Amino acid sequence: MEKELATLERISKENEKEKRKRQWRWALAVLLLLLLVGNRVINGKRGETHHQQLVQEFSTIASFPNASLVANVDNFSPWNARKASVGATYLSKAQFSDIKDFYEHELQSYGWQLVQSRSLTQWGKDLGGHEWVYCKGELAASLEYAGEKPERGWTYALRLSWGLHRCT
Repeated sequence: MEKELATLERISKENEKEKRKRQWRWALAVLLLLLLVGNRVINGKRGETHHQQLVQEFSTIASFPNASLVANVDNFSPWNARKASVGATYLSKAQFSDIKDFYEHELQSYGWQLVQSRSLTQWGKDLGGHEWVYCKGELAASLEYAGEKPERGWTYALRLSWGLHRCT
């Protein structure tokens, strides 16, 4: 009888432990859901405002003459409302110095300020790629040169973003 009672107590304690574990799992799942929805509610409108501002800014910047559009970029989700990106990749046979000079003049004429210039590598290998980052308030403009032998299928990219670079 004592042995059966001890077994029942042990089973009861194990059941209580399992019940507490389930309660903690549910509490964690509800907390994560509240954080996700809360971020959407709190930041979604702000992110959408910045996204629309990026679209407007990008539409004002002229494309380099005789460059071929390869792909457009338009990344924004109200569920990940802390960043947005708008831009395009292009193919051009022009000297990149001409492309860079064109966009530097174009961006500066709209109030963008150069804040960073850096060489880019692919898997630690320098293929001649480079990036110039400009800021205008909280927004960033990135002009990226793929390098002398672009393996990605494009020569240069112009992307405007919010939340991806440190501006102001």
